[in-house]
Amino acid sequence: MLEMTVDYAKERKQFDRPIGSFQVIQHYCANMATDVDGSRFSTYQAAWTLSEGLPCTKEVAIAKAWLSEACKRVTALAHQIHGAIGVTIDHDLQFYTRRANAAEATFGDADFYREIIAQEIRARHIHIINTTCPFVYRAQVAARRLAESGFFVIIYGDANHPEVRGILGWANGKGVATLDERVIAEFDHLPRHLGVL
Repeated sequence: MLEMTVDYAKERKQFDRPIGSFQVIQHYCANMATDVDGSRFSTYQAAWTLSEGLPCTKEVAIAKAWLSEACKRVTALAHQIHGAIGVTIDHDLQFYTRRANAAEATFGDADFYREIIAQEIRARHIHIINTTCPFVYRAQVAARRLAESGFFVIIYGDANHPEVRGILGWANGKGVATLDERVIAEFDHLPRHLGVL
């Protein structure tokens, strides 16, 4: 998907220049590359541990949890860059998206594998303490639920603040954080489904 998207960004022109020359597209591609390389590394680590005959439950679960979410992020960014052509039956991107969704449904989502990781850690008598502020955690969960339900999430807060960025991260790329109401007014149109935190 990454190579296909980078090639498309080099070829597709907007305002008489390739869309790959725009900084936002470059950042999207960089984020995709980071996720792809992280996925590759965690998969290689799990495969090596397995091939050495070492206990590998945790490593496999980490790889699967990472891959599950990275695949969603990469797919979402690929669709952002491709635009409408990416969802047509004539383009391969829709095939990869459906394949990723089917793999998650078949093999389990990231939450399933995170629980396996937590069990492995607890089996070593290591206690996990959630130090996230309860209010921030509730906002994170709300952002995730809204995004998963198809809502575009607007977070009223400083986009550079770590907790606000954390909440926005749970929206899986389907949101914006701002302290300036004019930013919202600059949208060409607001999404049909909108959630405000």
